[in-house]
Amino acid sequence: MNLKPSFLIIGAQKAGTTALFSYLSRHSQVIPPLEKELDFFSCEGRYRRGLDYYHTFFPRAEAQLLDAVTFEASPDYLLKPQAAGRIFEYNPDIKLIVILRDPVKRAFSSWNMYVKCFDKNTNWFLDWMKRCDSAFDIGLLRRRKLSDFLDFEYVVREEIPFAERDELIEATLLLHGKYAEQLNRYLNYFDRNRLLVIEHEELRQHTIETLNVVTRFLGIRNHPWANENLAPVFEGDYQSEIPEAAKTMLSQYYLEYNNTLFKMIERRYDWV
Repeated sequence: MNLKPSFLIIGAQKAGTTALFSYLSRHSQVIPPLEKELDFFSCEGRYRRGLDYYHTFFPRAEAQLLDAVTFEASPDYLLKPQAAGRIFEYNPDIKLIVILRDPVKRAFSSWNMYVKCFDKNTNWFLDWMKRCDSAFDIGLLRRRKLSDFLDFEYVVREEIPFAERDELIEATLLLHGKYAEQLNRYLNYFDRNRLLVIEHEELRQHTIETLNVVTRFLGIRNHPWANENLAPVFEGDYQSEIPEAAKTMLSQYYLEYNNTLFKMIERRYDWV
């Protein structure tokens, strides 16, 4: 028998899931899976393989691990509409952690990552879609012109009408930041007390305090975080600033979404 996950980090993309996964994996009571991002509940190809396949990624339930817990971190769970219902069906009592980030900065970070992906493989996004679902109809996807993708302002301007209609475009940036809609899908299934929302800058600037909030939420024992090397684990080494025109467009685009989110979580973040 394998341990089953007692909690999931469900997103958002480029908001600190890698950092939180790394930190929690150092907790004496927590055993990480074989892979960080299993994408089981969001990826059709993996979901069709069933729960026995899913559970092979988790540690064996050995006698000496009676109080151990395991988990995974798949940022696509927050984005993909089908994930919430599937996770609830799997375990309605599972605990969920969401890390949110200023959606303007999150989009820019995602774009930087995508530029590197295109540089390595021009078809990386199509390969990803096919990996998730071999039956995916590529004809439904609006392709990007790669020479234009290097211009962040152009990319934002091109994608806004697609994002407003919730339509997919290659290497989508903006849909990931519509947090209120995404959280609402989970709240349609799960009690609010099963969901912990933390913020990227809180984790980054107040790491130990935030980790203590997480461990209390999970109901696991305290951990001497001060003895750990909690150096930043935030991916991305870009130095450029967000173009002002793109920042203005994105701030206006996300304004209503952010206001709805702040009412939903009864907290306001100091975002752009």
